[in-house]
This record gives sequence, structure tokens and C-alpha cells, in this order.
Amino acid sequence: MVNKFKRPIVAGYLRVSTNTQTKWMSIEVQKNDLIRFCKSNNYILKEKNIYIDNWFSWYYWPEKRPALERLLYSGINKKEFNKVVVWKIDRLWRKNSIILWVVQSLLENRIEFESINENFDFNNINWKLLLPIFWGLAEFERNNILFRTLNGKRMKSENGYYVWWWKVAKYGYDTYHTWKGHKLKINEEEKEIVNRIFKDVN
Repeated sequence: MVNKFKRPIVAGYLRVSTNTQTKWMSIEVQKNDLIRFCKSNNYILKEKNIYIDNWFSWYYWPEKRPALERLLYSGINKKEFNKVVVWKIDRLWRKNSIILWVVQSLLENRIEFESINENFDFNNINWKLLLPIFWGLAEFERNNILFRTLNGKRMKSENGYYVWWWKVAKYGYDTYHTWKGHKLKINEEEKEIVNRIFKDVN
């Protein structure tokens, strides 16, 4: 049972979704920062209250993220903590509406929310106004980056380059590297097998 009159008891939520992220915001980096943050603020952090979703993308709903589901349902019901701390808000989610719902759910259960790398006061009623503005700008920039990335891939594919994130080509093809990127070439051995499959199907 959480005692509200003593030091805050923290639940830390950590997440990475891709191999790229593990290089610069790995679980280890987030965890070390969380421990230092709690220690410097005189928060109580127990190992059992560190919730980790490793290789789970931001768009997965809580039911698809085991650690977040445990935090939001089991942890809250058992009153194991009275503050949730994240490394950055986007570790929790990257959609305004979902962030608002999660944070509001925590506050309604008298659980505070805090981000290590973003200075938001969620005890101030203005957070409902400021967070969507801040996050809306961030989401706008992410959408612009996504558009530019997809447009760049489309242009490369139209010029015969292989743009799939996984360098190993689909069955029937091999990839070879050029100074501008990867291209496809037919794998003659696999080609015969593919032709036989299509012939048998038809």
C-alpha cells in the first residue's frame, strides 16, 4: 500500500521499438537515467516497479504492450506506486489523444506523472492545454520526416533501387550494393523454383 505522506514511490516505464533506438536510447541508458533521476529527487524506486517493453512500437495499444498493461491495470489497482516516471513522453506514446488519456487515468487514481527529459508540471491544470500544443508540433515534425522519407524511398524505387529496410531480398531475388544504394537482381536458381510453383498453381 502506498503511503502518500512519505517520499514518492515511483514506477518507471521504459521502451525501445527499433534496433536503431537501442544504440542511443537503449533500455540500459533509460534505466540508468531513471535511477539517477529518482536518487537526485529522493524518490523511492524498486526494481519490481521498473516496467520494460523491449522492441514494442509506439502504436501498440496497452493490451499489446505487456509491461504498460501491467503498469496501467495491475500496478494501479494494487497501489504499488504514486508516481510514474518516463525517460521521455514519447516512450509512453506518440499520439496526443492517447497520451492525454493515459495521463488523465493516472491523475484520476492520484498517481503523478513526470518525464525526465521534458519539464511539464502535470500538477498544474494548464498541462491539458500545453501538452497538446507541444506534442502537436512534435507530431507535425514527425509526419514531415515520414513524408520526406517515404518520398525519398519512392523516388529511389522508381529508379530501380531496393528500398526495403531489410537488406535480404525476397525469395527469387538477390541484392547487390552500388554507391547509391541496393539494387535487385534475379536469383537464377530460385527463379526456376518460383516458375515451377506458379506453373503448378495455374
